[in-house]
Amino acid sequence: MNDPKCPQTDQADWKAAIAAVNAWRGLALQSFASAEQSVSETLLLLSDLPERGTRIALRHLVGQRFQDLEDDLSTGGPFGDEGAVALAAVTAFRRHEHLRTVLAHGVAKIALDRQGRWVVVMRVLTFRGRQAERAVRVFEQIEAEALCEEIRLTAQRLCSTLSNLRSVLRQSLSTGLTSRLRNSASRDLIDPSPASVTTLGSHPARRHVRLVNCDPDY
Repeated sequence: MNDPKCPQTDQADWKAAIAAVNAWRGLALQSFASAEQSVSETLLLLSDLPERGTRIALRHLVGQRFQDLEDDLSTGGPFGDEGAVALAAVTAFRRHEHLRTVLAHGVAKIALDRQGRWVVVMRVLTFRGRQAERAVRVFEQIEAEALCEEIRLTAQRLCSTLSNLRSVLRQSLSTGLTSRLRNSASRDLIDPSPASVTTLGSHPARRHVRLVNCDPDY
């Protein structure tokens, strides 16, 4: 027998709740994916930089990449001098890391409370040391929506901060290459190797002339 104090839920309410939970879950996972992509792009750029880049690991698992980037940007890491702001953003986002597995792999069961707000129960089965671990997490709509917005904003700050860091490092790399090319060109003009120089006459002003790919009939 139905409880007269409990309002009946029709099919439209259930469909709306399922759609809302799926949208909430999808938005949270999109935020995680954006953050993970930005971390991976940053590691890739760091690994391409001369000298310090040889210390950068490019590992398969996402959690390893976050840890590696945090280590690389920390004091004593290869990019500790430039990485203080980005490090804070990485650390802030990693506070949500434990939710990723639940949101990505949890099996959801949805209910509605008396006010018509959704409640979702997520169950995850994992293995550690050949032992099964079962986790259950319950999200109520108001709490879940606030949490999703926090994840989104934290991911947005992380992506923006890492984008700025990559821009600075690219500019530094470009400046360094330009400087090395200029220095190399200056050395060639001031002190060209004997093999690349043909001396024309005995006048001092003519001694440092480079002839490259000259047509013998010219």
